[in-house]
Amino acid sequence: MDTYRTLIIFLEFPATLVKWTLTIHRSVTQELLYAVGSWFASSKTP
Repeated sequence: MDTYRTLIIFLEFPATLVKWTLTIHRSVTQELLYAVGSWFASSKTP
């Protein structure tokens, strides 16, 4: 029973880690794209 629980923890942890990393990466990418886009638009307008 203990080994089963340990196995579940070992499988759950990386999955949660990957999910968090993807979520953070996605929001950071959106922020960067928005910043670059707004900077590009403001530099384009005279």
